[in-house]
Amino acid sequence: MIVSQPVVIILIVLLLALVFWWTMRSFQKQVKRAISGEKPLDDKYIWLRHTPPLKARVLTKKETTNPKATGIAKVDLDLEIQTEKGEPVQVSTCWLVEMPQLSQLEPGSTVEVKFDPKNPKRVFPAVSWARLWLFSK
Repeated sequence: MIVSQPVVIILIVLLLALVFWWTMRSFQKQVKRAISGEKPLDDKYIWLRHTPPLKARVLTKKETTNPKATGIAKVDLDLEIQTEKGEPVQVSTCWLVEMPQLSQLEPGSTVEVKFDPKNPKRVFPAVSWARLWLFSK
């Protein structure tokens, strides 16, 4: 049985259309779940969900503000985290912080974080007024 070239092209186009439709439908479901609040967009709920918060001492703080981002500042932090084993670990991280709460990150103060010693580049704030900066510095 010989299949003509136009039939093969039509089948390929239909297959691609089906894949595109399925992908778009899946994406729309994810967006609806995020908008309804069923699934949060912030990955702090995904990473280290079951890890207990640790105390971290702020060593240095450098804040950057942008007039377009009202009420939020980008803050580069150097932290000393007291691990469960008792050994302090120094890490650098970048967070988005609500402006009224910036005073809680003064050098010498402590803040709760979620931290995995196996992946020290990701230090998540365990406070409601800060979020991890997910983009490059």
